[in-house]
Amino acid sequence: MASYGKSLVDIPDDKGVHVKSAGAKGEKYVYKYVKYFRNADGAPRNKAKAIGKFDPESGKMYPNNNYYDIYHLDHSLPDISVWDYGYSYLVLKVCRDSGLFDCLSQTFGRNAMDIIIMAAYMIREGNSMDGIDDWQQRNYFPGVDHLLTSQTSSKKFASITITKQNEFFKHWIKVAMESGSVCYDVTSISSYSQEIASVEPGYNRDGENLAQYNLGMFCNEVTKVPLYGIPGRVLIYYDPYNHINQCNEISNRINRLKAELAALVRYPKKKLSRYTPYFVLTKHEQDSGFDYAVDTDKVEKMRERKGYFLIFSTDMESTPSDTLDNYRAKDADEKLFAQIKVDMEGDRIRTHKEETTDGKAFVIFIACVIRSYLLNRLSNYLADNSTYMKKVFSQLSNITILLGNDGYRFTKALTKKQKQILSAFNAVDDIKDSIK
Repeated sequence: MASYGKSLVDIPDDKGVHVKSAGAKGEKYVYKYVKYFRNADGAPRNKAKAIGKFDPESGKMYPNNNYYDIYHLDHSLPDISVWDYGYSYLVLKVCRDSGLFDCLSQTFGRNAMDIIIMAAYMIREGNSMDGIDDWQQRNYFPGVDHLLTSQTSSKKFASITITKQNEFFKHWIKVAMESGSVCYDVTSISSYSQEIASVEPGYNRDGENLAQYNLGMFCNEVTKVPLYGIPGRVLIYYDPYNHINQCNEISNRINRLKAELAALVRYPKKKLSRYTPYFVLTKHEQDSGFDYAVDTDKVEKMRERKGYFLIFSTDMESTPSDTLDNYRAKDADEKLFAQIKVDMEGDRIRTHKEETTDGKAFVIFIACVIRSYLLNRLSNYLADNSTYMKKVFSQLSNITILLGNDGYRFTKALTKKQKQILSAFNAVDDIKDSIK
């Protein structure tokens, strides 16, 4: 029986290499033709050897001895692997210490670890998932034996249904809610998608000429941790200054679209959704031309709604004026949004389907929880050392482990700064014990 290694390698881009199913379970294996010949009747034939087991998650394979023999590779090298460990270790510790890991596991089962890995990647690399497989190969997550890719990440996002999200939040609110006030705010994340119903034109808080996906978040002002599903009341306010600004934005958009329509010579059948919120388009019966006019009724209804905003409060006693004063003094939610947009490069949603977008927004939320917990624990270290989170992450990534035939071990001793960082989580001894 062939012995397959634990390390994934690229499938050789070589003549005669192919993938096919084998065995009662229909698992896929990678084969290479090693001999070509003709039988007694002169018909062409070939002989193939299995060189690896195909991994559908990553599109790579787990090699066997034939692979090393055929390609003249040293058998001992693939058995020794070096991974970055400090960052992934601390992310998992934070997830366990905060109760996040249990909440995710209760809801998503085995997929909980995939959500944590995607969130950890977003914190470190941003929310474009193109490089997650390469990143995961460099970072050790105990017990994980498959790679995520950009494609599998999209499937994972789509599998995080609203029902599952609500189930998670029921667990999370019991764990994360502490005494103190809860604030709520909304931010816009720009999107190029034309297919998502919840992505629409409107007042873009970042001042970009793009439709947006609006993201709302509850936050505990004591712990600075994002929440969800808090009982309270919603107050409606009107700001005449914002009303003017938002109405001007509508006028500017109508003028831009009017210029586009004037330049078209054919009825824009495939782009109707771009124009119909503001215009009435009438196709000519005799040719491909069309007439257009501003739909004044629709536009006026839009203008009437501009300038209003909502404030959510768990305080049932304060007057609307006091609630507004408290809102203006808050900054916890704004700092969370800054983490999403600046630190995790989340100013673009980068998805094109409704279910994928909802699932990715959930993982962004999880990433924000983890990063907030890290930031809160490291606040003194950051201030004392005049440093910032990305530099801390780099320090942690320099904690590496080696896997050889005799098991795991660290490649070098912890530095003074690494110990200071880990001590904020009471983890200096724990990280040493974690790989025994």
